[in-house]
Amino acid sequence: MIDITIIVIIIIIIIITITTSINITIIVIIIIIIITISNNITIIVIVIIIVNIIITVIIIIIIIIITTMTITTITILICFAVVIVIVLVVAMSEAILVVTTLVIINQTCTAEANRPSACVPLRSQDNLHSTF
Repeated sequence: MIDITIIVIIIIIIIITITTSINITIIVIIIIIIITISNNITIIVIVIIIVNIIITVIIIIIIIIITTMTITTITILICFAVVIVIVLVVAMSEAILVVTTLVIINQTCTAEANRPSACVPLRSQDNLHSTF
């Protein structure tokens, strides 16, 4: 019993780490795209919430599939506890990410307010995104 539970938890943690990394990359790309188009914070927040909900649902579905293959109530409870914790951590990290991004953009905009192109975040990150 314990062996199966540990294996299932390891599999779930791997799945969650992969999905969260994809999640964060998607959100970073979306933030960059939205800010280059319009400097609207509300759109960014809404998009992030939607992406989070979709990915959380996907994770939960995957976990339900895995847990139904190894039916034990303890396994299911542990898995859901792990999921909830990880989802909360991801949500927090994304919130921090968004805030820092917006702060950087606002600083860039206020520092070079005379030039309209200054509000495009890609200018401040030329060394990172030289391909764009």
